Amino acid sequence: MVITVEPGIYVPPVPQFPKAFHNMGVRIEDEVLVGKNHPVVLSVAAPKEIVDVEGACQGQLGLGPL
Repeated sequence: MVITVEPGIYVPPVPQFPKAFHNMGVRIEDEVLVGKNHPVVLSVAAPKEIVDVEGACQGQLGLGPL
């Protein structure tokens, strides 16, 4: 069985948050293979740090469209 782990941050349009961040959301997910003996994180090589995610969005990591 494969499951996803999808923590996220979603900013509502309320005065407690700067307007530049209203309605913004970020979710970095992992795919995990739940095996008979132990789990395997299938997305271990996916970019997760800010600099890596930004680089991927700008095409700097060699990740192209599928």
